[in-house]
Amino acid sequence: MKLKAARIRIYPTDEQEQMLLRIAGCCRLLHNLALYQRENFWRQHLKNTGKHFHWMGQKKELPGLKKEFPFFAEAPAHCLQMVLQDLQTAYDRFFRGQSGYPKPWRKSDGDSFRFPDPAQIQVREKEGLLRLPKFGRTPKDNGPIRARFHRRLYGEVRSVHWYASVLFRTKRLTKQKPISQIDPDKVEAYDRNTIRPFVNSFNEEFGEVVARGKTKKAKRRQQKQKRLQQAIARKKKGSKNRAKAVAKLSAFKAQEARQRRDLLNKVTTTIAKNHDVVVLEALKIKNMTASARGTLDSPGSRVAQKAGLNGTILDRGWGIFERMLTYKMKWKGGWVLKVPAPHTSQTCPCCGHVSADNRPTQALFLCTSCGFTAPADQSASMVIRSRGLALLGLVDTRPPAGTVGAACGDLCSSMSLNQEERNEGVNASDSVHA
Repeated sequence: MKLKAARIRIYPTDEQEQMLLRIAGCCRLLHNLALYQRENFWRQHLKNTGKHFHWMGQKKELPGLKKEFPFFAEAPAHCLQMVLQDLQTAYDRFFRGQSGYPKPWRKSDGDSFRFPDPAQIQVREKEGLLRLPKFGRTPKDNGPIRARFHRRLYGEVRSVHWYASVLFRTKRLTKQKPISQIDPDKVEAYDRNTIRPFVNSFNEEFGEVVARGKTKKAKRRQQKQKRLQQAIARKKKGSKNRAKAVAKLSAFKAQEARQRRDLLNKVTTTIAKNHDVVVLEALKIKNMTASARGTLDSPGSRVAQKAGLNGTILDRGWGIFERMLTYKMKWKGGWVLKVPAPHTSQTCPCCGHVSADNRPTQALFLCTSCGFTAPADQSASMVIRSRGLALLGLVDTRPPAGTVGAACGDLCSSMSLNQEERNEGVNASDSVHA
């Protein structure tokens, strides 16, 4: 069994929206009160009870809090309880060193709450309705919330989060095929770059689709972003006009992020449907986008150029592409493999010759040994695919001994052994769950 989430769009009435905001306000206030109690009264509580604060103990104080402040009764009890449980989780993560110290919630700063009881949740896809506590459960409440279900929800509903993110439990869609049974024709590789973000080894379809950098529309949007940034610079700090300009730029960037995510979702879904294995380079994107500014003692060089490159890499969404593709391939029963990245753009996919002279231009690959020529991005993806096949043990594509390509092939062999050990562990755990 596994958990999946689907975000749906809801259309509450004015009365329902006000009720949702009141619930969010109660949850925010309760979080801040519970956090204040833990910060300032933990010594007294430990001295009186011999125990530290826990969310179960704070939950027992909710009836008294509602009696003292009746407006807390407007929020469903389970929503308030989940606030205390989430605060406990935040403290547990802090003490394990996994996150920072919990902070107070601010108004309109990501207000959220959730309905955790599946028995109180009714999802009516055909009617386009969502029935929740205080919303359509009784004749006297605020009525069901109108919703648009853009996809079929299958499985057992577990909880609903505001804004309408439905979490449900389902079985694994397709069992992942053992690597030993993979068909080489179902193995594909994608090269990530800045001009055409994703190019595969057979054609350049996805590279052309995702590459927004060379289109006229993308250039116009870059010019618009520059104008919005200049408008902020001309405004007086602290003024209302500056706040309005900042809001416009934030809305523009949010739209850019939504368009990027929508495009990557479509591309990764198509890839996951058509392939059993996808091979990618093992790129350290965080290190690649680090600043070149340096320090006072050793300042960096070409800082502005490096900043522009970092922005381009982040705009292409390499990391999001990898994350989306990984979980979608698992849903479809496929795999995402990573191979060493060095010299993929300088290696000939035919003879294995490695040389910087093989790239006479940024867009063209021309082997100085065998004369093989192809678009540089497509040639790199072919090398990535060859290394992936070697990692799977399907073919031996290692170049002659003593070359840089041979060293990468040896590294693939060592990674193949580790991959087999991980697969044996996954297959063993699947058999135990079965």
